[in-house]
Amino acid sequence: MDSLPAPLPSPPEWSLLLGSAGRFFVWLAIAAFIASAAGWLFSARWPRLQRVGAWGFTAGCTALFVVFGILATLFVTNRLEFEYVWGHGDNANTVPYRIAGIWAGQQGSFLLWACCAGLFGLLAVRGAGVYRRWFTVVYAVFLGAIAGILSYETPFNLNRVEGQPVVPVDGVGLSPALQNYWVTIHPPTIFLGFGALTVLAAFAFAALASNRLDEWVVKVRPWAILSATLVGAGLCMGGFWAYETLGWGGFWMWDPVENVSFVPWMATIALIHGIIVQVTRRRWTITNLLLGGLPFLLFVYGTFLTRSGALSETSVHSFAQMDRLAHKLLLGFMIASTTGFLGLWVWRAFQFRKSGLEPDAPPRGFHREGFYRFGTVLLLVLAICTGIGMSVPLFMAIAGQQPRVVEEHVYHRALVWFFVPLMLAMAAGPLVAWRGMGAKEFAKRIYGVLCVTMILVGLSMVAVSLSPWTRGIGQGNNVNLLMGREIGLVPWVLFLAALCVAVVVANTWRITELVKRSKISTAAFLSHAGVALLMLGLIVSRGFERKEQFFVQDGRPGRGMGYLVTYQGATGDLFDRNNKLRFEMSDFAREAEIQHLEMRAENPTSTTTGAAEQARMKEQAAQLRKQLEADKTLASPGMYYIRQMDDKLQTMVWPDILRHPFHDIYFVVQAPVTDASEEIQAIPGQVVKMDRLRVTYLERTMEGHAGSNGTFFGAKLLVQDGEKSYEVHPKLELALHGTVEHPVELGEDFNLRLKGMDASNGGVTLQLQFAKAIFPVEIYFKPLTILVWIGTGLMMFAGFLSAWYRRPPTRRKDAGDALTIPELEPEVAGAR
Repeated sequence: MDSLPAPLPSPPEWSLLLGSAGRFFVWLAIAAFIASAAGWLFSARWPRLQRVGAWGFTAGCTALFVVFGILATLFVTNRLEFEYVWGHGDNANTVPYRIAGIWAGQQGSFLLWACCAGLFGLLAVRGAGVYRRWFTVVYAVFLGAIAGILSYETPFNLNRVEGQPVVPVDGVGLSPALQNYWVTIHPPTIFLGFGALTVLAAFAFAALASNRLDEWVVKVRPWAILSATLVGAGLCMGGFWAYETLGWGGFWMWDPVENVSFVPWMATIALIHGIIVQVTRRRWTITNLLLGGLPFLLFVYGTFLTRSGALSETSVHSFAQMDRLAHKLLLGFMIASTTGFLGLWVWRAFQFRKSGLEPDAPPRGFHREGFYRFGTVLLLVLAICTGIGMSVPLFMAIAGQQPRVVEEHVYHRALVWFFVPLMLAMAAGPLVAWRGMGAKEFAKRIYGVLCVTMILVGLSMVAVSLSPWTRGIGQGNNVNLLMGREIGLVPWVLFLAALCVAVVVANTWRITELVKRSKISTAAFLSHAGVALLMLGLIVSRGFERKEQFFVQDGRPGRGMGYLVTYQGATGDLFDRNNKLRFEMSDFAREAEIQHLEMRAENPTSTTTGAAEQARMKEQAAQLRKQLEADKTLASPGMYYIRQMDDKLQTMVWPDILRHPFHDIYFVVQAPVTDASEEIQAIPGQVVKMDRLRVTYLERTMEGHAGSNGTFFGAKLLVQDGEKSYEVHPKLELALHGTVEHPVELGEDFNLRLKGMDASNGGVTLQLQFAKAIFPVEIYFKPLTILVWIGTGLMMFAGFLSAWYRRPPTRRKDAGDALTIPELEPEVAGAR
């Protein structure tokens, strides 16, 4: 008799105390933020309450940090008695992946967002000056709402059996797609950017509430730049993660959850350009107040969208639906914050227009403010269009339809109409002055950039035409644009690439003009160049990629992308998540040349081919063979199996990327093909055709006692392969947890499986299986992907540098309270 399973152990007392402490500090944070908001709200009447508001805010943020530390302790020590730790941790995880488990799920991501926002709130509130009261009220309300969500969506619920907490043997672990080093870098980076968005919204609301509409832009500018840099860096890191893990051959697929980050990023960049205009020209006062709150409100909406459950079947990394009450709290906060902010903004805008404080009209001709206005509108339109696209699954769910994601090509066809003029503005904007210039002067400035751009693009085209990798790229392929427009792929990609090159040239040109006079201004133009390089890499690597699909079987190489690909086996067990498949890649053309020389040397085709000529060909073949062996490459894509709840196997794969200076070879292997035929049913005496074989079902057999473990049920079959025929006997064995198949070999190519039996008519279900698995292989040629990395690094460096340069002065307690206009460029003072 089988022994009963041992009862699950009880958790240690210290672990339960930590969980209780985590719950306590969540409620302490809620109470502290309520006290902070109330203290600052009523401080105008009772000034002493300012101390309550200040200490309450600090205490609330500190409590959130303690909650994060408690959850981190539970993950590092692998305390599986907690449902959240059990759901995102397991015994096999190393410490970095255990830490990443903190933010791998719904509750932990909310906690990470709250902690990042709290960190920036504590840093920014010290320099808030006259805006501190309303700044803290807004911040405390937001963090209190997140803490309230955490009181429902708590990560401290226990696994219980009959009401008692127990410790499971093992956890579910991280999703296979998350088991990549980027999971430890990407989420903290991008959530730091999301946290900084709260600073922007709090300053904008404080300016509206206090009716001090100018000074706030100097204070908020470094935080806006920092937030845009962090969110942009996080987006790029997410692209690198997808490129290295998902095997789709690219960095970006317009996934709805990716767009939730992209939309507020666009709005934040629009705010930065608006701040430059207000600081330099004292214009856009009301517009910037709206732009200050928009990125935060858009991200709150995106958070609601990703937690609503509408994206659960349309996104590769969406969250499950929230707790019902927590979701209502998030919805209530989104509605209240949006209506409250927009209502206050409309009221102040009406008062501002009525006061007649609008500055003079901008100068005539070509001027930088005009380009900033044009670019800002395009950025907002890009954000709006992308936001509509990412909301389509929600709209369909509300309408009672099956949610579907907007496909990648739809985004490309729609957004390119705004991308092209935006790149033109980025190229021309740095070359015009604030004071304005005529058409002739503008044309003179732009002429040099166009000449350099054409030279660089022309040289690049010559280099590309000489490369054997690029032959045949894009031939016969067209790009479909909106309104029925169609254009060839090659000229379209070259046009977009030329735009990016023009942006790099123009901004580099401007940097060389300013580096000696105003180094502080060079960071912005360096950031433009980084974005252009990033876009250039994305456009060329996707537009000019080549892709070939073929099959590889053990002992039967496949051919693709000029390589002869041979399967060399696996590095470990197929249930080991670190297992990799090894494929040897050799030059097919050189292999064919060697075989041709060896064949001619062994079998001369002419009587004139003497012994010396044969010896020469053998020597040449030997040298080429030696060189071929030295140049062989090993690709090692990952593949392993995970067993699902229904006991079926799911295949997990990730690509191998062979990086070269100017291109990547992207090697993907899909789930192996093992079934050589469909399942076929047969009754005694019936003949069925399976591939090239004819199989006759003769009779059913049984060994053992019916219903007992170890009993074998089989089928006696006659197999005919051409003129050859033989009997085989596949079986099914009754086991404790179901049936075990015992297939039979049919030569070197196939196995025959008995899948099931029908007791009513004596029938059987048969299936032909390949003796050696066949691997579907995809190889991509991805040119200039290195520019994506270089552009990202340049953009991040310039962003951090600019944020540091633009930090407000701190020499006096009231420094920065008045609107100061730092010298952006030497020409600005004379341009006013």
